[in-house]
Amino acid sequence: MKKLLFIVGALKMGGVQTQILRYAVSLGNRNTDVVVISLVKKNESDILNSVKDSATVRYLEDFLSPFCRLVSKLDYSAVTHSLPLNSSAVIKILSDVDYIHATDSETNIVALRLSNILKKPFVSCSYHPNEYYWTNGFYFRKVQLELVKKMGFRNTYFMNDTVFEKTKQRVCYAGKTDSAVIIPLGVKCNKNKITKDRYQSNKIITIGRLADFKKYNEILIALLDKINYKLKKSKQLELHIYGDGALLDKLKKIASQQSSKIYFHGTIPYRSIGKIFKEAFVFVGMGTTLIEASEQGTVSIIGAGNFDKKLTYGHFYSIDNFLSGEKCSQCRMEKYEDLLINLRNLTEKNYLEIQHLNVEKSKRFDIEIITTRLIRYLHQSTLFNFNFNEFRYFFSNLAWLAFNFTGIKSDRRKRYREIEK
Repeated sequence: MKKLLFIVGALKMGGVQTQILRYAVSLGNRNTDVVVISLVKKNESDILNSVKDSATVRYLEDFLSPFCRLVSKLDYSAVTHSLPLNSSAVIKILSDVDYIHATDSETNIVALRLSNILKKPFVSCSYHPNEYYWTNGFYFRKVQLELVKKMGFRNTYFMNDTVFEKTKQRVCYAGKTDSAVIIPLGVKCNKNKITKDRYQSNKIITIGRLADFKKYNEILIALLDKINYKLKKSKQLELHIYGDGALLDKLKKIASQQSSKIYFHGTIPYRSIGKIFKEAFVFVGMGTTLIEASEQGTVSIIGAGNFDKKLTYGHFYSIDNFLSGEKCSQCRMEKYEDLLINLRNLTEKNYLEIQHLNVEKSKRFDIEIITTRLIRYLHQSTLFNFNFNEFRYFFSNLAWLAFNFTGIKSDRRKRYREIEK
């Protein structure tokens, strides 16, 4: 393999984007060129520049006809992905691509079109349990799910068993005799030293998009006064929330009703995350950030479990699987409140032991191992035929977006909301 093409909705801070960044670096070390196509130009400079250090960045606009380029000026991936491609531009710029990698339902459609033009196979991975689960009855969504069914296991892999099981519920894989392939998220593993500095910290850290399916921020804000009341004055905790999103105003309102110290830092540069981890007494979160925090020796708690009862699956090291915040039917749950109070009252020796256990668990997600798995998987992927009415797809998608924009429907915003309870 000489060149791999990734397609993303946008280059903004998120698990998908940082995963591709790590792939790009790892593949570059193996003499493989990486191209990343962003469906929009409205990207965040920090993650964009980081990706540019290891990959060539293109925009979908480069592969559209002049008229479609005008439509793409909306800079809205939900519309842009449904526009037809200019075959001559695709062949001229991407003729040397060996494999195509999509990352969600919308980029699958773009990848399919590119695959048909270039006659090169494409694969996809769901980076959210509900990506291939939610449905709405519209034609375009039926096409997206039928495409995943057609791709099967030779062209669709999963980052863990929970994502596969959730997808399996919606997409019928009947008749498939081969097994689902699991390729987990990856992080760069360094030889980190377990330091005592974090034990002296009083910061609970969260990093990530403030989306409504990530309830742990709201839980931590609401519990912090209660937790601090049960702790000695010298052990009082602060909550530092990094990120932006739709829930910011709601979270600030809840925080204003608490007496404990709660700080909102907004979006941060990707390069600053390591420094923030080093300042944390404990990190709470999910996805790649949870794995990264643990790899860097931060005591990490999984930001998922039963939100209604304020329960978590506990420490990152305590689950023996590739999950990073998804539903875990076999995992034991405990109260955030009890977990944080017990953690705060640990001896330094026991605290350092937890740091070590997290680091050891994170080695299972070593990006070099994960990249080797991906390359092996790409080599066994195949070309396939899949047809749909592109004209109908475009207007079906447009109608659904219009219904959501006008408030008639709200399922676009809520499509990932069904999260673990």
